[in-house]
Amino acid sequence: MSKLLDLAGRGLTRLLRRARLFYYRRGIRSAARNNPALYAPVDSRLEASHKNYWGVLGRVDCAWLRLYVNLSGIEDKKYVPNDIYIAIVERRLNDGNYNSLISDKNYLERLFGANNFPTAVLRCMSGVFLDSNYRIITDIGGVLPQSDLIVKPSVDSKGGTGVQRLEFREGKHRAASGAEVSAAYLADTYGDNFIVQQVVRQHPFCASFNPASVNTFRVYIYRSVADETLHVLKVVFRNGRGTSVVDNQVAGGVSCVVNAQGELGRYAVSKEGCVFESHPDSGVVFAGQRVPFFDQIKHLPCEVAARIPSHRVLGFDIALTADNKPLIVEINPMGISLNLMQVDGGPLFGDFTDEVIDYCLRNPGRDNMKIIRT
Repeated sequence: MSKLLDLAGRGLTRLLRRARLFYYRRGIRSAARNNPALYAPVDSRLEASHKNYWGVLGRVDCAWLRLYVNLSGIEDKKYVPNDIYIAIVERRLNDGNYNSLISDKNYLERLFGANNFPTAVLRCMSGVFLDSNYRIITDIGGVLPQSDLIVKPSVDSKGGTGVQRLEFREGKHRAASGAEVSAAYLADTYGDNFIVQQVVRQHPFCASFNPASVNTFRVYIYRSVADETLHVLKVVFRNGRGTSVVDNQVAGGVSCVVNAQGELGRYAVSKEGCVFESHPDSGVVFAGQRVPFFDQIKHLPCEVAARIPSHRVLGFDIALTADNKPLIVEINPMGISLNLMQVDGGPLFGDFTDEVIDYCLRNPGRDNMKIIRT
């Protein structure tokens, strides 16, 4: 029976891998039709070299290479094709069995210390209400402070989906729709798993780009397959637009790569590939702006990633508070699109790309699904 289940798991893994590859390839082809200049062919020798380099892991579509080269002007065969990364590389570097634990915002404080995260005031875990200290409660009124709050799903909140500000006015908390916030409203809107937190007062540097959203730094960490050393691969500064409370690209935000010296790049990019030399709403110029407390912003995710042996690549969303403290807003263990990571500054893995490809080739079964556990 065990062998049959393993065989079924491998078969299901292959089907899902093909589905992921198809989904992302279809998406890039659609993007290329809508914005052909960004996906115009680049040097034919570079494209051939890129195909040979990544072709050991699967069929290579040069659309991603073209996008990254046309935006950044940096020519390099090591740019990771987004479909191969999502469907193969990430899933061989990371043990997906732990994804739900690492991404659940209600568990993170228990695992890595409450001081490293925004202050929680209310939780709901599997339909059970708890206070900030994980004690079961039946009345939420006594734990909600008289101030504005943020509520978000604690699981499956990709792209900032469901995040909203709860305003405190006239003695009551109200949702964006004007509805009064109650246990019934939260359960009806968010289901069985969500978290309510105090609003993060962000650093003036971050707020200057867009004060409505908490503008975070996506810090991408890699633990080497060669010597287990942790490395910061990329840092991207993400900004919201207009009155949005989230900074995600899929919610209309823009992203600007931060270089190794802690300076913002020449431009920010939207999900559609539009390039902005200054924030499209505030007008604040990106190029050359130095990120305050950059070493601390990088150190916190390294410290936490060292305690997650199941994952070799992790994306941390870090907020910098008004009192200069970095906080982890979210940990992304899987399914991170590389588009915002490789639009400036070169390939994601850089000098580590060879060892990553070699590891993926030597470990083809690491992403096999376990469909039933005994």
